Amino acid sequence: MINGLRVRNVESYVHYVCLTATEFYRDQYGTDPADTPVAAGLARRSVTLPLFPDMALEDVEYVVASLKAVLAQ
Repeated sequence: MINGLRVRNVESYVHYVCLTATEFYRDQYGTDPADTPVAAGLARRSVTLPLFPDMALEDVEYVVASLKAVLAQ
């Protein structure tokens, strides 16, 4: 989804990283994303979309249209 948005010039990012899935936590504490299924699920489904105070309505509409197009693929 992030790559599909980027092709449409809409920057988006992973919003939430599940700590138990990070290399540090795996190495340091032997964690696994299965240890925290709710956090792991949120990490897979969360994304940051453009949002700022001066964002024009046309930009909002473009982001929404782009997201719909990517999700429809």
